[in-house]
Formats: sequence, structure tokens, C-alpha cells
Amino acid sequence: MNTRIASLLLAICAAGAWAHAHAQNADTSVVMLPQDIVYTGLPGAPQHATLFGDSSQPGLYVDRIKFMPA
Repeated sequence: MNTRIASLLLAICAAGAWAHAHAQNADTSVVMLPQDIVYTGLPGAPQHATLFGDSSQPGLYVDRIKFMPA
């Protein structure tokens, strides 16, 4: 294979991968620090926090469960 064709194919693949990786916008990005997470639940039982979205609605959501140490 010609090196010119190989370089062109590599550039096209790299551009395609870069465009897909940067497709998120600020509306879908969430940053939460551990001290900002508010857990709900009874003491001694697993506690629950919803970090993103709404688990009762269709669509994406992120839940985090905290278990007590064994």
C-alpha cells in the first residue's frame, strides 16, 4: 500500500474518532465531588444517591449505592 494512501486513511480514522469522542456538550456532563453527594436511607442500611437523571422516568440516570463496611 502506498504510504500516501495509508497516511490519508489514518488521518480520516483519527478525525472520525476525535469527532465522536467530543460529541458531548455541557448539558450532559456532570461533575460531583464526594463531599457534594447526599445519600438517603436509614443508618446501617445501604444508602442511595441519584447523581444524574431521574430513575422513575425513561432515559439515562446514574445511581450510587453506599454499603456499610462488613
